[in-house]
Amino acid sequence: MPEENGGLGEPGEKSELAEQSASVLAALHAAMVNFHLYPPTSDIVNDSVSRALDDLKLAISSQESITFSELEGKLLINDFCLDEREQSKANTVSFLKDLALWEVKSITFEAGLSEDDMRAFLEVFSRKRADRTLAGNLSSFLEESGVSNIRVDEKIYVSLSKDQDISSMTPSGQDVGAMGLLKDEVFVRYLVGSAPAMEVSQEEVSDLMSDPKRINTAFQSAMFSFEAAGGSAVGPDKARAIKDTVNRMYGLVDNLADEEVKNVLHDEMVNILATLDPETLVEVLSEESPEVVRETETRREIVSSVEGENVLKLTDHVIEKYRVLLADRGEMDIQDYYDISSVLNEIIADIYQEGDPSYHPEITRRLRESGLLVELAQSHPQAGMEMEVYTIVTDIRAAGSLRPLEGLDIEEVIAVAGKLLDLGDKEIAQKIIAVTAGNLGSERPDFRARACRFLKEMHVDFRERGHGEEIVDRSGELLDMLDAEEEVEVAQSLIELLGSIAGDLFLRGKLDEFCRLVETLAEMVEEEEDERLSIAARSALSSLNPWDIGKPLTESLFSVDERMGDIAARLLPYIEESLTAQQIMERLKSDEDIKITPQLAEVARGLGEPIMAYLSEMIESNVREELYIRAIQLLEAMGGSEPLAQVKAAANNPIPSVRVQAFRSMAKISPGDPTLLTHFMQALEDDEVDVRREGARGLGTIDDPRSVDTLLVIIQGKSMSGGEEHPRVEEAACLALGRLGPEKAVSVMSDLLRKRTFALRRRSVHPRVKASACYTLGQIGGPEVVEIIRPYLDDSDPIVRNEARKAISTLRRRGYVD
Repeated sequence: MPEENGGLGEPGEKSELAEQSASVLAALHAAMVNFHLYPPTSDIVNDSVSRALDDLKLAISSQESITFSELEGKLLINDFCLDEREQSKANTVSFLKDLALWEVKSITFEAGLSEDDMRAFLEVFSRKRADRTLAGNLSSFLEESGVSNIRVDEKIYVSLSKDQDISSMTPSGQDVGAMGLLKDEVFVRYLVGSAPAMEVSQEEVSDLMSDPKRINTAFQSAMFSFEAAGGSAVGPDKARAIKDTVNRMYGLVDNLADEEVKNVLHDEMVNILATLDPETLVEVLSEESPEVVRETETRREIVSSVEGENVLKLTDHVIEKYRVLLADRGEMDIQDYYDISSVLNEIIADIYQEGDPSYHPEITRRLRESGLLVELAQSHPQAGMEMEVYTIVTDIRAAGSLRPLEGLDIEEVIAVAGKLLDLGDKEIAQKIIAVTAGNLGSERPDFRARACRFLKEMHVDFRERGHGEEIVDRSGELLDMLDAEEEVEVAQSLIELLGSIAGDLFLRGKLDEFCRLVETLAEMVEEEEDERLSIAARSALSSLNPWDIGKPLTESLFSVDERMGDIAARLLPYIEESLTAQQIMERLKSDEDIKITPQLAEVARGLGEPIMAYLSEMIESNVREELYIRAIQLLEAMGGSEPLAQVKAAANNPIPSVRVQAFRSMAKISPGDPTLLTHFMQALEDDEVDVRREGARGLGTIDDPRSVDTLLVIIQGKSMSGGEEHPRVEEAACLALGRLGPEKAVSVMSDLLRKRTFALRRRSVHPRVKASACYTLGQIGGPEVVEIIRPYLDDSDPIVRNEARKAISTLRRRGYVD
């Protein structure tokens, strides 16, 4: 191709032009932005126009003319293509987008360019496409404005060397070889769904997907092809085609094994979508698929990546889309309407939340002037309120005061405060809370009650937004107010407010504050003389969430933290009982080591029937040994006739250790109960020594002649089932007699210590039996046993010696030893 329009031949000239071009683009971009945001006669506009004109004149002085043109998605200056770094800059991308909006390929600035030409060009070129109401194109508008030294779509000649072809000007910006270019072309066709299956193997796709730069290039090519094919018409078909490509891309990404590559590609696609023209982006975001683009986080990433005044353009297109949607509402399926409107509402929320706050006033102005807020208030109240909240937030920021809140109802003020917290403006939100809380100190009771209700509703809204701590931190102050409040209605409102924040104190780990609050409410339930306040306190405690609060409190019943165990025992009766009973049983059945605490027993006792049903089922079932024992221990700690009946049933269990625990627990649940005599006698006939031992101990709790006679037989070495008794059972019998204190036991034990031979005893007396006999004689004997015990003070067995010494000491205290 021949060189024309001052083609460059020397590298130094290209470098100089590249540097000048970057400066020109920056100046042009700044001037167009300022034209859009400020009055045409303002100083900032005048300065930016002069700067852009000076930079252009300097470049033109060495080149005769400067042509900015688009070729295959790249910006050319005359016939020179900027490098990749310059191509990716915001000024370059923005200029290319503006060329596309005006549907032109090139703009040429010629020698003789005047300030009037420059101002007229900027005024026309910087208008948003959506704002143009007259028919025509850029060339005709410039001609009407009398601009003579700026031309549109002049013929472009590109200089190529013998080893350079047009492929080097493609978006790839690199020579990837003929096969590589072919692969990229096929891959782009694959992405847009136009490549036959045989052309692309999965292996080839995976190979391409592993290169983020190549995937970016392919995706850019696909997007630019859509932009070129769509022209000025942006509609559902074009948006759906783009989103189908995104969907296909994400499907490929999900199949990659390398998480790092997947994350890089995700970021690449977010950035690419963010550079779509705003009109297309709105259509893409409001389509039904792929779901990934509609995911909250992905959508926010895309919106947050939209740069500069494109945020305003995006706002304009959302408004326009919404107006069309409202106009077509009567002919649409109602669910489709709400689905699309919901997405548009979320986009506007994202624009406010993710965008530059400096644009918020202008966004708000456009929402108001478009009339959209009024229409939404009538046809879509929730969406209308959401947008109105953003506008009030902007007004508060602009005014620097809370005056824009005057005249609003409670719901609106709460929504504004919550939105401020969402946007990170905690300081203003805290002022709103402080003003509200200030009314708690009002002399008027109705003002104080209203402030309580206001703060409660505010807390609920903040908690749903994730800002619950804003009012939770005032719990101590509110408790002090409750203690001092004399008006019942205000106190009721304070109790309701405290009830709403109690759970949040617990969940946030503020356990001291939580304990103080719930203990205060529990005391009001138990001790408050005014029934209205007692009912209010009970209601507040009953409102605690059984899953978030009840379950952790139930867990604390098994812990060593006595304070939390006491709190749990006090609160759980007010929380859903069935869940607590179920959780207790789940812990009893678990493989973990657990502790049966007094607090657990207290709660189980209060649960009554639900827990008894679970325990009865466990005892009658075929479960592990330790589970039977846990159930019996809990029944023992609970006490009472019904738990005793369940323990009696467990005494027939085939597992010896379970029977041992059952007889031991019977004696502790109901000591002295004569109805247990037959059970303990039954235990003495058991084959297991430990069971018989518990039977002997149990008899020691029942003051009955039959108990004494049976125990006396045992200490003489006789078993109830025949034969000799085990020393451990004899020991238990001695100690049991010590508790009962019968006089006739003295002579029997005295004979035992004198080593007199009993009729059925064929072995010597075990040292532990001797020791227990010494102890028992010390408890129930008189002066006659002193000389019987004294020889054992020097016994060879240390246990016997120890018990003998203690017995002598006891007798000395009783006055039987000098």
